Formats: sequence, structure tokens, C-alpha cells
Amino acid sequence: MRVMIEYVGIIFIDDTEIILRIYSITDGQWQLVHYADQDLLDKKREKTISAYDIAEVIADLFSTTYTHTVVEWKICARGITKETAAEIAHAMGLKVEHVNRIREQELICKGLFIEFW
Repeated sequence: MRVMIEYVGIIFIDDTEIILRIYSITDGQWQLVHYADQDLLDKKREKTISAYDIAEVIADLFSTTYTHTVVEWKICARGITKETAAEIAHAMGLKVEHVNRIREQELICKGLFIEFW
């Protein structure tokens, strides 16, 4: 019997930092298989980071071989404006969830519940 492994990816935009996490899911078990992060302030010395700068980094991440087997992507962002999140979504053709403080707390609580129960 063949075991089906599914790969899902999450991109988290946290102000100037972009975090990529890829998980494999086998029989309901999640395992982190790849992690990458990049802080745009390391690349750019300017104070303002544009939606184009962020979309460019995400596109570069999508061009790597380890992202080719991912069947579903989720992108969320905090520390940037809703307008910037909308511009990134438009440029990438993917929905970007803008995470406010209440939503962040909800996600943390759900994650803790799943992890500990």
C-alpha cells in the first residue's frame, strides 16, 4: 500500500521578514520539511519596503526546487498595511490574509490547542 504524502506551504510576512515553512502531511501527521527566512532590511538599506520588494522575494522562493511539490500555499501578513497586503496578493495571484492582533491571538491559541491536546 502506498502512503500519500501531501506538501503544504505557508509564507508569513512579518513586517520586513519573510518566513517560508513547508510541511509534509502523512496520515494526519504534520512534519516541517523545509524552513527559510529572509529579512529585507538585510538586503535593502532603505527604511521603506514596498509590496514589489516582498513579492519579488516570494517569487524567488517559489522558483526553488523544494517548493515545486507543494500542493497548497497560504500567505499571511502582519506588520504591513492592508493596502500593501492587497498589492502583494494582486502581484502574486494568491490571497494574503492580513493578520491583526485578535486574529493572531486566535491562531496562536488554535496552534497551542492542536500541539498540546
